[in-house]
Amino acid sequence: MATTIKSRTPNSAKTFTFARHETFHLRDGWLYKGMEAVKSDPELLYSKVAHHDLGLGINMMRSMRYWLQATGLVELGPKVTGIRPPYQLSELGKVIYEQDPYFEDIGTLWLIHIELVTSPRLATFWYWAFNEFSQREFSEDRLVEGIKQYCLDNEHSHIAESSIQKDARCFLRSYLPSVRPDTRALWDDRLDCPLASLDLLRRGTFPGQYRFHVGRPHSLSTKIFEYQLFKFREVAQPDQEVVSLEDLRWASMGPGRVLGLDMAAILEFVETLELKGSSVRLVRTAGLNLVTLNASRKSSELLREYYAGDLTRNA
Repeated sequence: MATTIKSRTPNSAKTFTFARHETFHLRDGWLYKGMEAVKSDPELLYSKVAHHDLGLGINMMRSMRYWLQATGLVELGPKVTGIRPPYQLSELGKVIYEQDPYFEDIGTLWLIHIELVTSPRLATFWYWAFNEFSQREFSEDRLVEGIKQYCLDNEHSHIAESSIQKDARCFLRSYLPSVRPDTRALWDDRLDCPLASLDLLRRGTFPGQYRFHVGRPHSLSTKIFEYQLFKFREVAQPDQEVVSLEDLRWASMGPGRVLGLDMAAILEFVETLELKGSSVRLVRTAGLNLVTLNASRKSSELLREYYAGDLTRNA
């Protein structure tokens, strides 16, 4: 059963959500199908027979509806008294629907990954695993114990363990292919999540062990890094134009955590942006490595620049 709990402490507005995916990881084609449905009829996803129109089972339809929101592509519009708020494409959803509706560009997958793991309210487990979890190598049981402690630390003590276990399994299926190189299947469900192509998670040396792949992802473009860098500033440090390389590597919602980058990769991206005349500058002073970000630049501008043309996209 899905669980959504809002903290009852007066100083916390945290809302945690677990197991709203109906045990289904994101499937190829769902996001396009869902955005198309929202564009054609903002009320369709409320319908009890929407799954017939979408060609899905009812639980899969509910899962698709969840993933549309968790990846930041669809949101609820303004609520009118007595009427359910309509579903609508978010600003990110509008851009992707216009530019890459079939998710053929690997950069589009990076964008929805960024949205997913920076959404503690809608995708608590995904946010925690990338931003708060301190272990690079782990087992599924360790994931479960870690998120349970995180919930306790944030005064969410009544979340069903079954919901947490469902999220742990779904998280692994989101980033790992179903078949090992030797063609032996790990899961019965062979339909991989598109996010597995980002290579952010790998199997460990021993069965049941997993590890985050940290380094310099070959499919991550400089422009997507720049987008996430400015998004980090807007979300986590909106009043600052200067951030340290340490924060970029280790801070929650920073590029190191979100994109699986080590310090060398972050420095390489920053230096590349500086050489290209970007609004990012590296400042070395008094033994500190600082990065200055132009306050007038917005992540929304960088998003549209990414899709402006092949030369920009492949940079």
